[in-house]
Amino acid sequence: MTKIMDISQEETQLYDCQYLPARQAALYSDWVLRYIEKDATLRPLYEHEYSIEGVKAFIENSHFSDQRRQILRRAIERQYGTMPLPAKVKQNIEKLSQANTFTVTTGHQPGLMGGPLFVAYKILSVVRMAEFLTTTLPQYEFVPLFWMASEDHDWDEVNHFYFHAKRYEWQTDYSGAVGRYILPDMGHFIEQLPQELQSWAQVYRAGDSWATATRRLIHRLFGDLGVVVVDGDDRDLKSLWKDIVWQELTQAPTKEAVARQNELIERLGGTIQAHVRDINLFYMTGRERLRVKRTGDGHWQTVGGQYAWSLEALRKSVTQEPEAWSPNVMLRPVYQQAILPNAVYMGGPGELAYWLQLRKVFSYWRQVDAHIQMPVVGLRHSLFVLTPSDWRKIEKNALQPQDFFRPVDALIKEWLAAHVHETDVFDSARAKITEAHALLLPEIDAVDASLHKKVKAYEVQALKQIDDLEKRFYKAVKQREETAVRQIQSVHERLFPGGVPQERHDSLFTFFIYHREKEYWKQLLQKLIPFRTDVLLLKENS
Repeated sequence: MTKIMDISQEETQLYDCQYLPARQAALYSDWVLRYIEKDATLRPLYEHEYSIEGVKAFIENSHFSDQRRQILRRAIERQYGTMPLPAKVKQNIEKLSQANTFTVTTGHQPGLMGGPLFVAYKILSVVRMAEFLTTTLPQYEFVPLFWMASEDHDWDEVNHFYFHAKRYEWQTDYSGAVGRYILPDMGHFIEQLPQELQSWAQVYRAGDSWATATRRLIHRLFGDLGVVVVDGDDRDLKSLWKDIVWQELTQAPTKEAVARQNELIERLGGTIQAHVRDINLFYMTGRERLRVKRTGDGHWQTVGGQYAWSLEALRKSVTQEPEAWSPNVMLRPVYQQAILPNAVYMGGPGELAYWLQLRKVFSYWRQVDAHIQMPVVGLRHSLFVLTPSDWRKIEKNALQPQDFFRPVDALIKEWLAAHVHETDVFDSARAKITEAHALLLPEIDAVDASLHKKVKAYEVQALKQIDDLEKRFYKAVKQREETAVRQIQSVHERLFPGGVPQERHDSLFTFFIYHREKEYWKQLLQKLIPFRTDVLLLKENS
C-alpha cells in the first residue's frame, strides 16, 4: 500500500495534514481526472487552462466596463442592506469598482444552516486562491465571491442538514425559488436543534427571506475572511443581460452550441453532465419557477400553460420585469460572467463537468456581449477529517488512510484475506500425541498389561486438552477479527457516512463549532495549496 506524502509543517495547530493524489482517492470520474491532470486531448474544451498563465490570459482578454462594475458594486451594497460589514468585506466590495480587480467565484444553493461541509470548502478554496493570485500578480486585486444560487427551486436539496448523524429538516409546501421564501417564526424548530447550534440559527428571522438569512449566516461565518456574497436574483443585475434573455427566447442559440460541444466531448470519451433544453430559462413568480417553451403557433408559454406570451408581450416582459427571467444550469454561468469580472470559477466535480460543455456557448454569447468570457475553471479543494481515535484504529490494523477511499466491503475482504490466522499446528500436536502413546504401549504392555487402559486414558485426556486449547485459540482469533472489522467500519463511516463522502453529508458546523475560538477557517486555509487538486486528509491533534 503506497504511503502518501506528508508535507505538513505543524506547530501548535489543530490538524496534521496529508495529501492524497486525486486519482488515488477515487472520488472523481475519469473524465474529471483527465481534466485536472491536464490531458492534452481535452484542451479544445475550455478557453483558459487552470494555471497562473490561464488567469493572465483571461485578464488580457477581459473587457469589463466601469459602468457595469458600478452597477455590480451598488447592487451588492444594496443586498447587504444594514448588515454590519467587516473592514475586509467593505474594502473588497469597493475594490469591485476598480478596473484592476477581478473575482474568484464559487457558488451553491442556500442550504439550511449553510449546507454540508463542502460548501465551506468551496468558500475556503476561493479565499485561498484570491490571496494567492493577489500575491502572485500584485498589479491586480482578486476578491473571493460566493454566488448564492437563490433561484434554485429544488427545496429538497436545501431544507435539511445532518449534525452528528441526526437529520434536521424544515418543512414547507413552498415550491418557488428558494431564496424568495419568506420565513415564518422558526423558534420551535430552533429550540429542537443542539444547544451549540441554536445561537447560529438565530439568523433565521421571521419576515426575512431565506436568501437574507443565508447571507447573514455566510457573512457571520466567513466575513472576516473578506468573502463577498452576491445574489443573482436582482433586478438591476438581471437588467444587464436582457439582450441575452431576449435572444435565448427568440433564437434559442444555446442548444445548438451545447450540442456541438457535446459531440466533441463524446468523441473524446467524456461525460455529458447536464441536459440542454430548447430554451434554457425559467419564468419566476412569487411562488413558482416555471420552465418556458415555444409553442407551434409562434407564442411562448410556461410548461403547464399557466403563463403565455405573444412576441410583443414577451418583449415587454423581458424589458419591464427582467428579474422574472431565471437561467437554468446551462445559462447560469453565462449570467455570472455577464455581471461579474470573474477570472476563476471553482466548483465541484459535477460542476466542472458541465462547465466543459460550455466553451462554444461562451463563444457565441461573447459576440452579443463583450463582457462575457469563459473563466479559468478549477476544482475546489476536498477535505476529510479523522479524529485521533480513528487514526489509532487505522494504525492498529496496519492500514493507511487512503485504503478507506473504496467500498468498505472490499476493504474488509482484503484485510481478512491478509490477516486471518489459520494453522495446522493443533492437528500436528494431536498426531504427535497419538504417535507418542502408540510408542509407549508395547513397552508398557510387556511389563504390565493392566496399565494399557491407563495409557489410553492419558491419550484421550491429552487430546481433549488440545481440543480445548484449539477452541480457545480460534475464539480469540474471531474476537480479534470482529474488533478489527468494527474498527474498520467505524473509520469508513467517519469518512463516508451512509456511503456518502463526509464533506457531502455532514453539516459545515460538524468540526468548526468546537474550534471557532481558534480561528478554525484560517487554520484550514493554511493547508490549501492553490492549483493543487490533492485530497486533504486531516488528523485532528489531541
